Amino acid sequence: MNNSIYRKKNRLISSFLIAMLLSGCSSSQLALGNKDLDQSDEEISTNEKDADDEAAKDASADDSTKDSSSEESQHAESVSDRQGAGEPWKSPAGDYYPESPYSHIISCLQGTTELSYARDVSIKDLFSGTVEYACQDITGDGTDELLILTDRDGKGYITAIGYWPEKDKVCTVFENVFNRGCQNISTEGFITDYSYVNSDGDTVYDIAVDKDTEQSVYFRTGSYHNTYGSVLHRIDYKTSTSEYKLDDKNITSDEFEHYQKMTEETVSFQKADSVDDVIAYLKEADNGYDEKMRSFLQKKQNGEGIFANPVSPEAADNVYATAEEAYDAFMRNETSVRCAYELTAVNGDFEYVYGDKYTLQELCDKYSGEASNESVSIDCGNDGDKEMCIAISSDKGIEPVETDIVVKYSDGHLYMLLVGQSSSRSTLFVDEKGCIRTEGSSGADHMMESLLVIDANGITHHIYDCNIVGAESFKQYIPDGCELAFNSEKVLMYVYDIDGEIYYSPKLQDGDDEYLTRISSECAEKGIQITSEDEVNAIIDKKKKEYGI
Repeated sequence: MNNSIYRKKNRLISSFLIAMLLSGCSSSQLALGNKDLDQSDEEISTNEKDADDEAAKDASADDSTKDSSSEESQHAESVSDRQGAGEPWKSPAGDYYPESPYSHIISCLQGTTELSYARDVSIKDLFSGTVEYACQDITGDGTDELLILTDRDGKGYITAIGYWPEKDKVCTVFENVFNRGCQNISTEGFITDYSYVNSDGDTVYDIAVDKDTEQSVYFRTGSYHNTYGSVLHRIDYKTSTSEYKLDDKNITSDEFEHYQKMTEETVSFQKADSVDDVIAYLKEADNGYDEKMRSFLQKKQNGEGIFANPVSPEAADNVYATAEEAYDAFMRNETSVRCAYELTAVNGDFEYVYGDKYTLQELCDKYSGEASNESVSIDCGNDGDKEMCIAISSDKGIEPVETDIVVKYSDGHLYMLLVGQSSSRSTLFVDEKGCIRTEGSSGADHMMESLLVIDANGITHHIYDCNIVGAESFKQYIPDGCELAFNSEKVLMYVYDIDGEIYYSPKLQDGDDEYLTRISSECAEKGIQITSEDEVNAIIDKKKKEYGI
């Protein structure tokens, strides 16, 4: 069995962290998907993400006319019937969708909940004058974000605020300049940017007048991983010709027209003189949320609107009597894995649409890598049913990257639950119980660690985030003007965020209990309550047990 997925899982975390800290690592980002964070807000980010090679296709339905004896067959049944407008896939998380976001956003507007990841403006700044607002899903999860258009310093700006259930945070998912002349927000769930290169070689963010100039249009979506969002698709064309490219692949004029039509129906904005106008609107929008989500799931699964990619072939999608048969067939490229609605991306972005299907080879092509020869069996939720974890290694980019993919068998089919990536500065570990630990560096004395678990239903839950800091980085956690509680290279302070509660737990290299006691006393004098390592572990274990771990 290839245990590379469990690589270094028994390593002593503390010694690893201390070694990294003492090595004087330079600053880097933890999430691979966070691009252009140093870019000015006057610019429109044009980093292109590789669009999904596979299209969202109509899901295959199991042949209900088969008798019970055929269902027990050890051979795969080929499924060719289209699902059409039937029920959404009965995936492991088929009955799951996030809670309504509106009450959380209202709490943020009222000042009772913090707005996370805002780059430039606060809620107070946003509503310092008249604004325009609307609700529209631009992150592809079916839940609306609050879109706010403002004018500052003679420029238009857009800010999209959404609720991230995985971390129970209200955060900015898109924040950038908004040019009303060449940008719009489609009711299909994306923002369009137009640009071209002029005769001087400069990129101009506008619609070209010259019909012989190559025009680029970007279909952008919001992202919980960075406030510049992601590019879902890019189309290049010249008005004077009938040549069109979608993500560098040739498409027909009819296919081009499909995307053009999706830009025609745009989001309607209303004016608000105060934040109270928006709060009243959000309360009204909360009605009918369940029906809205059901309609959204069906639309994505059927491959309608932006969720259809006409240039990609359909992947094989077979039915298997047992998980073992299905996993073996997938490793032989004889069937595909479905992208279920609840799919988590860790340490990077996995741009997919609900209803997409991938064979193992197609996933390898997507990541420009090679899969390990064997998969690893894991037991998410400790229920006895085995899930599969595979690793795809790639050295085609700036540095080697390994992608781990967790797959679950359900009702004859395979579903992708989680995609996580590891690189030299941002590592991910999947263990045999479906626990996912991430580690990364953000500076010479600042490490980060997170723990997630996948339950028996295939849903990923966030257990904690932890910042592991030395004395210098710890200054940001104490009140302004407060004298540093400790100043020793031997000490690392573990700052845990568990369900929004902050816990401070110091740890020492040499295990000097007396020194640890003194540090705890000094921190308490500064108003910082110390929690012992045993107490923190008890809290974490209790949360893990809630999900069967």
